[in-house]
Amino acid sequence: MLVLRRAPRPKGLFVYSILAILICCGRVSAQGIPSSGRACNGSYTGIFDGNVTVSTGQTCHFTSGGIVGNASVDGGTLFLNQASLRGNVQVINGGRLILAMAMIGGNVEVNGGSSFSIGPSTSIKGNVEIHDLAAGLARNQICGTNVGGNLHFHDNGTAIQIGAASKCVGNSIAGNLQVQNNSASTTLFNNSVGGNTQDQNNTAAALVVGNAVGGNLQVQNNSGSVTVAFNNVQKSIQCENNPAISAGSNEAKQNQGCPNTVQASAFAVSNGNSVVFKSTGGATVLTIPLLNQQVVTPTPQGNVTDVTHQAANISDDGSYAGVYSETYTVAPADIDEEPSARGTFAYYSASGSLWQITAPLGTPFYLPLDLSERSITPDGSRVLLISTDDGNTSPAFSVYDQSGNPVYQAKGDFVELYQAQISPNGRYLLVVGVVRSNQLYQDLIRVTDLTTNTSSDLSVNLATSPAPVISIAADGRFLILFQGTQTTLP
Repeated sequence: MLVLRRAPRPKGLFVYSILAILICCGRVSAQGIPSSGRACNGSYTGIFDGNVTVSTGQTCHFTSGGIVGNASVDGGTLFLNQASLRGNVQVINGGRLILAMAMIGGNVEVNGGSSFSIGPSTSIKGNVEIHDLAAGLARNQICGTNVGGNLHFHDNGTAIQIGAASKCVGNSIAGNLQVQNNSASTTLFNNSVGGNTQDQNNTAAALVVGNAVGGNLQVQNNSGSVTVAFNNVQKSIQCENNPAISAGSNEAKQNQGCPNTVQASAFAVSNGNSVVFKSTGGATVLTIPLLNQQVVTPTPQGNVTDVTHQAANISDDGSYAGVYSETYTVAPADIDEEPSARGTFAYYSASGSLWQITAPLGTPFYLPLDLSERSITPDGSRVLLISTDDGNTSPAFSVYDQSGNPVYQAKGDFVELYQAQISPNGRYLLVVGVVRSNQLYQDLIRVTDLTTNTSSDLSVNLATSPAPVISIAADGRFLILFQGTQTTLP
């Protein structure tokens, strides 16, 4: 489909995810409270005394204050930002739940064709149960949340991050953590669990990394690849009936079936200010500061300002960390011109820096902020780097192995980039953007097989709603759901 060219989105390094929420949910003027429990459609700052139902087409957004009652999200969107809800939350029929710096006094249930983002800095006093989510939904997340009861994620077809190495800090769960009978990838990373943790009967890749478990850790009957590493378990760790498992560096009073092969000496986490590689006992092995600074140097011609921004991206298993740096200099003579940025990427393991790449002059590297845009494979064996001109134009794509050797490099036909990601198995590269042909601009999804250097294209219209939903098939290829049609590429 041919469409008119649109303004490109901003650079990928430091566009915070809250912008995506504002784009999704709309900008509306803040009010006190809804007129009734069924009329919650807008942005509110007061306290509503009663139950709330958010239906299809409604967006209920409390930026402070909250709800003294229960909430039913039946096809609409409930967004609590620095707000509270005294009762329970139930999300059904394609509803959406967003909790950021929120407090829930009861339980949270997300059921059916729904989606959610929980955290950071969120407290849920009761249980969290998420079940029967359909395949094809974007990866959901639970980050930096305190759960007073149990967390149960089961019978879902969509991927989940319950804590991650970067961009999604681990959670504190007072009760049990259960992840069972899921058909998309699951990540349990850097969580503190007071009771038992069970990762069972899942059919896609499962990562259980860096968790502190007060009871038993059971990883059983999974049919996809499994990584169990760097966990500290107070009682027994059990690995049974998993056809492909990589495990090691775990601490437990009793080990039943988990291989003792050590993958790495430590795993990495990032809080945005630094990357820290930790041992299984919690000791710091290596710290990499992340700079975000502005240095002003006076000169006879005027002040020269040097600006540096750094951000980290970490492999799902925590074994490797990539640090993106963007620097530019503003001189007095350039005051009316946008300065030319310079980009570097450095790759680390617990032993230190492994390799470093510098972007072409004036083109910093693009860092995806959305968790679904994977630029490092889960095991850190391959890294996707993208250099772009201003406004994410004229992108160039490179894939490297963990030693820094190039696997794939291409300038490509894209004039604007909207997203790109590498498949979890490291074989396929997906690019979404705009190509130019005969003075017309076309929205395109392209998937390249890096082993054969062959590509498959799907024409789309990115101005339509909803946008294409991208997920991973069982054989590692990309699944694209667009306007009711599902396509597998390549």
